[in-house]
Amino acid sequence: MFTRSAAFYDAIYSFKDYVTESERVHHLIETHIDGPSARLLDVGCGTGAHSVHLQQHYHITGIDLDENILAEARKRLPNATLLQADMLNFELGQQFDAIICLFGVIAYAQTVEGMAQVATHLYRHLRPGGVALVEPFIYLSDYRVGHVGVDQVEADGAKIVRMSHIATDDPLPLTAATTISLDFHYLIGRAEGITHEQEIHRMVMATREDYQQALSSVGFNVSYDEQGLMGRGLFICKRNGTARQPSVDLA
Repeated sequence: MFTRSAAFYDAIYSFKDYVTESERVHHLIETHIDGPSARLLDVGCGTGAHSVHLQQHYHITGIDLDENILAEARKRLPNATLLQADMLNFELGQQFDAIICLFGVIAYAQTVEGMAQVATHLYRHLRPGGVALVEPFIYLSDYRVGHVGVDQVEADGAKIVRMSHIATDDPLPLTAATTISLDFHYLIGRAEGITHEQEIHRMVMATREDYQQALSSVGFNVSYDEQGLMGRGLFICKRNGTARQPSVDLA
């Protein structure tokens, strides 16, 4: 997905306050978890921008589908376990005290049914008493028809302009969850000239209720933090049961 932009992904998202967000993540885990909190799974870990701060509290395991992004994460997290895996069907053979799936990553499941499939694997990899934090993508109600996003940054001696646009095959206005195409165009200016790159990301745009249903349908006890990490809200998903040390056997 990020084959064209992995090298400057962090520059594009430099507006995010990963330090404060990670502190908030740690606080929420410690507030909601039962028992120990030593092992954390970062699903859709990206370049490891959250986990690099969380590693002072947890042993980090991260998964991501994109090997280019993982290459960047490995530079930042040499002591973490980072694996290429699909969140729709991953099996790691162990359970974790806490799981994070942040910055709308779950929306890459492309459908509400896909989100429930991801939730199934989050649940199976979380020990009883553990907590998973899931951050949604843009809600259906917040979608602005025709909106074009523009970001401009500098990285590694290059000036980068990114423009983004959301397209869907469904008739507008959107009234139910739908798969959208998030179309990214990059202009990269260097001393030797300007190049153009394009990425198309397929995601689901859904309602808050769709997320709630997808997560609770697999057994999670779900609560909601209205503000979340960056104003998009956050789902706090508890796996009920007796707290115990993480097991290598999935329940």
